[in-house]
Amino acid sequence: MSEDLKVTTYRNGDPICEAIDDGEWLYLGECQIGAYYYYEINQTKRFLYNGYAVNDPRGLAPEGWQIPDVNDWERLIGYLGGTEVAGGKLKDTGLENWISPNIGATNSTRFRAIGAGWKEIFGGGNYTKGIVTGYWTQTHLKENEDLVNHVFLLRHDSSAVICQNGYADCGESVRCIKK
Repeated sequence: MSEDLKVTTYRNGDPICEAIDDGEWLYLGECQIGAYYYYEINQTKRFLYNGYAVNDPRGLAPEGWQIPDVNDWERLIGYLGGTEVAGGKLKDTGLENWISPNIGATNSTRFRAIGAGWKEIFGGGNYTKGIVTGYWTQTHLKENEDLVNHVFLLRHDSSAVICQNGYADCGESVRCIKK
């Protein structure tokens, strides 16, 4: 996809729960319910999904699409020259969607990653807008644990791509690939 996922229903048409404030985000995470949260920057909606939505058997990705796994991301990163430079090639240029400095950003891939931040269950709020963005994978870490899937991170102060463990109750961006 040429932009981050922005869906409000699962593939089968069932609605995804929308968290309209921090209290709802906390409640849905504690209940292990799939949810999304959105906010607007520069008149563009940014959607963040929790790990429960990503792993829901009804499917978060639209028909004909899938959430990439770790191997998909690693192939992309290798093709772009490795972890130390791939992030810059994926990031949107300028400071409209990232804070300064937006190191290494060339958007040479036209992926146009934006600094969407992430949403936490504790402490409330959408953290790190413009500083970081994380992309969920469909690669599971452990069943029935707080750490559920890998997340690939891009930061304003680096041209690298970082893979880390994702918490099910955190909100991250999703980018899909064709099946």
